[in-house]
Amino acid sequence: MPGSIADQSRPVAEARKQMERQNQVSAHKAAMLAKMKENEVTLEASGLKADDSKVIHISDKGLEGKALRLRGVKDRTVLVEVDKILKLFIEGFERSKVLVQSQLVTGTAELWSCKNSSLCLLKGVETVQCDACNDVSITGAVRVCSSNCTALKVNGAEVAETGMTEQILSKSDEHGKVTSDKMQRFGHDQLPVMDLGEKTKPSAEKDIAESQKELGNDAFKECDFMQAVVFYTNALDHDPRMAVALSNRAQCWLKLGDLDKAETDALKAAGLEEAPDRIRAKSWFRAGMARHGRGTERFVSRKAHRIEISLGGLCHQRMVLQVTSPELVNA
Repeated sequence: MPGSIADQSRPVAEARKQMERQNQVSAHKAAMLAKMKENEVTLEASGLKADDSKVIHISDKGLEGKALRLRGVKDRTVLVEVDKILKLFIEGFERSKVLVQSQLVTGTAELWSCKNSSLCLLKGVETVQCDACNDVSITGAVRVCSSNCTALKVNGAEVAETGMTEQILSKSDEHGKVTSDKMQRFGHDQLPVMDLGEKTKPSAEKDIAESQKELGNDAFKECDFMQAVVFYTNALDHDPRMAVALSNRAQCWLKLGDLDKAETDALKAAGLEEAPDRIRAKSWFRAGMARHGRGTERFVSRKAHRIEISLGGLCHQRMVLQVTSPELVNA
């Protein structure tokens, strides 16, 4: 009955459950950070040699899969050419440029105590953390979390100054417009979360997912299908039910020849009830193309065929089926 001891104890029980979940997340994050430190390589300015053009090339294959920390470089251009690195840390740079051609597996980079310097992430990343920096420019990041920074620019736009105890989240939309929101930060080495008074977390998560999806689309247009997979995967980390990202990732797997993954993603996208009919049709068709590679295309291709009929947009699918599986066109 209302007001009973049982009713009054429910909020306490729920709070305990939330605390347990938070502790599990914190423990997982601590373990991940510990593992990352084991795989971290620090390169000091004294050990980095520049060419005649004052350019430092970092291309050692031994750095593959490592977290890379660069420290103390002044008056140089640093070109990071390693194919894949876990994460990038930049500390104490002055009057320098950093051009990163690498894929950052974790999708994150950090700058600390840098002056009159710039960071250009040519393959894009999800998040850059920038602390205690002055006159720094960052390009290629979906979002930048800054604290105690002055004269900071994100994708060409100036960001408001931040003090020691506050933090700003800066994001670029599809038109390149940068918006900034105040943040709250909980603990050291943790990513900040949106202040509930400014914006809800679910909305922020969907914004990030949308940005990552667009980066995936750009990579796909450049025929960089593996990079597109990375961006679509990042999008799905923030919105697991984004049907278009699943369907597009399936198309990437098709291009890369991984038929099993293509079929799995395509069927997941097709099975999402909230997915638009056209996305579901494309997903069934892509599952059919994956099965076609193994000679098991009949069911899913028929499904795509029927959805396309209901949409009145059958022509394109019919042409492709005519080439790949003529017997299915009139099924």
